[in-house]
Amino acid sequence: MPLESGRAFRVNKAHKSVALAAAAALFSVSPLFAADKANYQDHVLPVFRNSCLNCHNADKKKAGLDLSSYQSALAGSNNGPVVNAGDADNSLLYKVVAHLEDPAMPPKKDKLPDKELEIIKSWIAGGALETANGKPVVSSKPKMDLTVAASGAKKPEGPPPMPRDLLLEPVVRAGRPWAVSCLASNPWAPVVAAGTQHQVLLYNAGTLDLLGVVPFPDGEPQVVQFSRNGKMLLVGGGIAGKSGKVTLWDVTAGQKLTDVGEEFDSVLAADISPDQSFVALGGPTKVLKMYSTRDGSLQHAIKKHTDWVTAIVYSADGVLLASADRAGGLWVWEAKSGHEFYNLAGHKAGVTSVAFRDDSNVLASASEDGTVKLWDMPSGKEVKTFQAHGGGVLSIAFTHDGRLVTCGRDKVTKTWKPDGTPDKTFEAFTDIALHAVYSDDGKRVIAGDWTGEMRVWDAADAKLVGKLSSNPAPLAERLDAAGKRAVELQAAADKAAAALAQAKAAADKATQEQQAAQAAVPVAKKAVETAQAQFATSDAALQAAKSALQSSTAAMPEKQAAVARATKARDEAATAKANAAKEEQPLKDAVVAKQKASDEAAQAAATAKAESEKQADNQQLATTATEKKAAAEKAAQELDAAKTAAQAKADQIKSLAEVMTKSEGELAKSNEAVNAAKQAIADQTVAADKAAAQRKTSEDALAKAKTDATAAEKAVPPKVEVAKAAQTQFAAAKAAADAAGAQLSAAKLEVARLQVGQFYLTVYAAKQELAARQSEQDKLAAAAAAAQADLDKASAAVASAQKLQSEAPARQKAQEDALAKTREMLATANTASGTAQTILAQRQALLPQAAELAQKISAESQKAAEDKTLADAAAKAKATADALTADIEATKQLAAAKAQAVKDAMTAVAGTEAALAKEKTDTAALPKKIESLQQLAATAAAEVPKRKSAADESAKAVAAAKAKADQLITEYQKKTQEAGLTPAATPGKT
Repeated sequence: MPLESGRAFRVNKAHKSVALAAAAALFSVSPLFAADKANYQDHVLPVFRNSCLNCHNADKKKAGLDLSSYQSALAGSNNGPVVNAGDADNSLLYKVVAHLEDPAMPPKKDKLPDKELEIIKSWIAGGALETANGKPVVSSKPKMDLTVAASGAKKPEGPPPMPRDLLLEPVVRAGRPWAVSCLASNPWAPVVAAGTQHQVLLYNAGTLDLLGVVPFPDGEPQVVQFSRNGKMLLVGGGIAGKSGKVTLWDVTAGQKLTDVGEEFDSVLAADISPDQSFVALGGPTKVLKMYSTRDGSLQHAIKKHTDWVTAIVYSADGVLLASADRAGGLWVWEAKSGHEFYNLAGHKAGVTSVAFRDDSNVLASASEDGTVKLWDMPSGKEVKTFQAHGGGVLSIAFTHDGRLVTCGRDKVTKTWKPDGTPDKTFEAFTDIALHAVYSDDGKRVIAGDWTGEMRVWDAADAKLVGKLSSNPAPLAERLDAAGKRAVELQAAADKAAAALAQAKAAADKATQEQQAAQAAVPVAKKAVETAQAQFATSDAALQAAKSALQSSTAAMPEKQAAVARATKARDEAATAKANAAKEEQPLKDAVVAKQKASDEAAQAAATAKAESEKQADNQQLATTATEKKAAAEKAAQELDAAKTAAQAKADQIKSLAEVMTKSEGELAKSNEAVNAAKQAIADQTVAADKAAAQRKTSEDALAKAKTDATAAEKAVPPKVEVAKAAQTQFAAAKAAADAAGAQLSAAKLEVARLQVGQFYLTVYAAKQELAARQSEQDKLAAAAAAAQADLDKASAAVASAQKLQSEAPARQKAQEDALAKTREMLATANTASGTAQTILAQRQALLPQAAELAQKISAESQKAAEDKTLADAAAKAKATADALTADIEATKQLAAAKAQAVKDAMTAVAGTEAALAKEKTDTAALPKKIESLQQLAATAAAEVPKRKSAADESAKAVAAAKAKADQLITEYQKKTQEAGLTPAATPGKT
C-alpha cells in the first residue's frame, strides 16, 4: 500500500505539472482583463453591445440615452449624466444595471452577470477611461457644502431673505393661465413661490409684485419648498414617464446651486432637511429617496410605499421625515438613518399633503377622503380628525402660531384654529383649489386653482386683497404699463402736492388766528385780574382814606377836650403851687424856731445832766436832769415834726411844679395833636377824594376788561372750528399727497426695478452665452485632448506593432517550443493515464477473487468456531478484500485525474496550436496593420493642431464672453445701486 500511495503521488504531481504548463502556455498568449485598466473601447462597449444597445443607441435613444459611443455615454440621458466618474456607487448607470435602483436594467430581465457588472463598476471607478491609454474623466458631481446649523422654527438673524438678481422676464408666456402646479411660502420673508410651465414665479406677498422667475427647463415643476432659513428654494418636477430631478436655488443670491436626483419619472414630492444636508424626493417610482446635497449621492432608497409618493416633509428640528402615497400610506422615518419610526394608518384614500407644526410635535395629513388628521409625534397616536373638504383635501399648511390652511376639490379654501376647529372660509374658486399657504407672518392666505387663478386674502376677515398672475405679461409690457402709470401718478402727485400747499397755507393761517385768539383769552383774563386787583387796591385805598378821615374827625373832639383838660390841669397846678408857696414860709420859720428851741433844750439837758452827774446823790439835780432831757427830746421831736411838715410842703410844691410842667407839656402836645388832626383831616379829605376818583377809574377799567375777556373767549371757538376744519383738510390733503407720493415712488421704483430687470436680460444672456461657450470650449478642449490621445495612441500602436513585428520570430519560436512542450506533456499524460487504467483493471480483476476467498474462509470459520487460526485468516481475508476495494476507488480517482490531465493537456496543445496559428496570422498581418496604423497616426497628427487651434479660438471666445459678462454685471450692479435696489452680485461671479 505505501508503494501504491507513492505511485499515486507521483502521478498526481505529473498531472499538476501538465496543468501548470498548459496554464503558463495560455498566459503567454492571452491578455488578462486584470492586467489592463477597464476602458470603454475594449471592455465596456462589448457589454453594452450584448445587453444595452438595442434600446440605447444613436437611433433609438430611449430616455435620451445613447451608449453606442463613448461621448454619448458620458453625455447621459434626458435627465443628466448617468456616469459619475470615480464614483460607481453613485452613478445611475451602475445602480440600474446592478438592480440597486429602479428602473432596473435591462427591463424585465435578470441583472447582468457579476463579471460584466464588475467591468462596468471598475470602468466608472477607474475614471471612465475611453481607451487603455485614455485619461480619467473629472467627476460630473461637484462637491459642495450647503449645510447650515438647523435652528428649528426659530427665526434666523439678519434681514428677511428676499430674492434678488433673478429674471423678471417669464420663461414661458402661454395663451392662457396655467394651473398652479405647486405653491410655497417663505417662512421668514413675504415671498410666495408658484410653479407654472417650466418656471417658478416668486411674488411679494405684501405688494403682490413679481420678484423674479426661476427657470425649470427640465420639465414641469411639481413641488416647490423653501429651506427652513428661507434662503434656498427647492424645485422638483420633470417630464412624466421620462425624467425627473430636484434643483436647488439660492434665491437671495440669484444663483442655481445644484441638481439632485436622476429619476426616470417626474418628481412629485420633495423637501430639503433643515440643515440642508439632505434632499428627500419621491414620485411614480414609489420609492422614497434621500440624497446628499454635498455630492448628490443617494443615501437611502426606501421601498415601503405601494403607490406613487405624493407628499414629503421634514420636521422643523430635522429629526423626522414624513412621506405619503396615493394609496393612503403615511410613514414617519428617522431623518438621518431612514429607519421606520411610525406607520400611521387611518386615511381611506390617497394622502395629498403633509405638514409638521413648528414644534415638530404634531404632523398634519390631508387626504382625498376629505379629512385632515393630526398626529402626535411623541406617541404616534391620532389626536384629531375633522372633515375639511367634500371630494378631497388637496393641500394643508401650518403657520407659525399653529393655525392651519387647507383647500380641496370643493373649490374652497379654509383656515382652522390650532385645535382644528373652523376659523374662516374664503370665497370659492371657479375650479378645484389645488394649493393654499399662509404668508410668512400669518396675516394673509394665498391659494391657487386648476385654472391658474391665484388669490390673496386677509386671513383675519377673509376679504380679498388682490390676485397674482400665473401667466405674467412679458417684461416689456409690464415696463410700458409701469411707465404709463408712473406718468399718471406724477400728475396726480403734482395735483395733490398743490392741494397740499394750499391746504397747508389755509391751515397755517387758521392756526395762527386760532393761536392769536387763544392767546388773547389769557391776556384778557390777565387784564381782568389786573383790573380787579387795581380796583380792589383803589377800593381798599378809598375805604382806608374814608376810615382814616372818619377816625381823624371822630378823634378831634377828644383831642380838643385833652387841650382843655391840660389847660385846666396846668391852671390848677399853678394855683396850688402858689398857695403851697405861701404856706411854706411859716413852716420854714417854725423849723428855725424849733431848731433854736431844740438846741437850747439840748444844751439845758446837757448842762443838767452834767450837774446831776457831778452830784449824783442830788435827787433834785437828777430830776431836773431828767426833766431837761425829756424837754430836750420833746424839742427834738417837735423840730423833726416841723422839718417834716416843711419838707412835705416843699415836696408838694415840687410835685405841683412837676404837675404844672407836665400839664404844660400835655397841653402843648394836645395843641399839636389838634393841629395835626386838623391837618390830617384836611389831607385825608384830599386823599379820600383822590381814592374815590381812582376807584371810579379802576371800576371802569375792570368793566372794560371783563367785556374784552368775554369777547375774547367768544372769539376762540369759531377760530378753533375753522382751524380744525383747515387741519382736517390739510391732513386729508397730506394723506392724499403722501399716498400719491408713495404710489409715485413705488411706481418709479417699479419702473426702475423693471428697467434693471430688462437690463438683467442682457446680463443673463451674457451668462448663458458664457456658459454655452465654456461648454463648447470644454468640448473642444476635450476633443483636442482626445485628438492628442488618439495621436499618442496611434503612435504607440505603430511602435507596438513594429515592436511586435521585430519580435515576431522570437515569439513564434517560443510558441513552437511551447507547443513541443505541451505535446510532450500530452504524451506523458497519455502514458500516465494508460498506466492508471492498467492498474485499475488489475485491481478490479483481483477484487472478485479476493472477495470469493474471504467468503469461503469466513464460511469455514463459521463451521469451526473454535478454530482461532481459521477465524484470523477469515478476518485477514476480509480486510484484504476491503483494502483492495478502497484501493480500487483511489485508483479510479487517480485514473480519472489522469484522464482529465490528458484532456487538459490536449486543451493546452490545442491552445498553443491556436496561439501559434494566431501568432503566424498576426505576424503576417502586421505589415498591413502597421501601414494602417501609420495612416491613422498621420490623420491624428493632422487633426491635433486643428483641434488645438479650435480649442484656443474657443478659449479666446470664452475669455471675451467672460469679459463681456463681467462688464455687464458691473454695469448691472451700478444700475441696481442707482435705482435704490438691493446690491447686485459680486462682479465677475458668472
